[in-house]
Amino acid sequence: MKTWRLSVAAATLFVCIFGTFVPAFAQEVVVSGSVLDDRGKAVAGVSIKAKGVSAGAFSDSKGLWRVRIPNANGATLVFSYIGFKPFELKATENKSDIVVRLEEDVLKTSEIVVTGVARGVKRAVVPNAVGTISAKELLPAPAQTVD
Repeated sequence: MKTWRLSVAAATLFVCIFGTFVPAFAQEVVVSGSVLDDRGKAVAGVSIKAKGVSAGAFSDSKGLWRVRIPNANGATLVFSYIGFKPFELKATENKSDIVVRLEEDVLKTSEIVVTGVARGVKRAVVPNAVGTISAKELLPAPAQTVD
């Protein structure tokens, strides 16, 4: 009778321990794929982050990426890169062939502003282009920031 109780206690303990830990490991989701621009070219260095979870990655030189998300439960991946609009993707199951196409953000890449200071040098001898624009010319342009 004592061995039977001991066996039942051991089995109960085994089920409790593994019943607690196994579901935690089973919720991990691994997703991977590639990132392309709107012309179909691979984009390297794209930041891939999971919202609300400390998981993320960057795309490699071929645009390939892989993210392991613990406790996914429908986590959202956010793809972001300078000059492109952010893209969001729900990660609900293990997938390995996801192709993400980033759309160029025309408002943020249409103009480049370069500022500099050259003290003590005459305009005539500066090897760079020098120009001046007034506040009236800047006023109609929308303010841009790097997000």
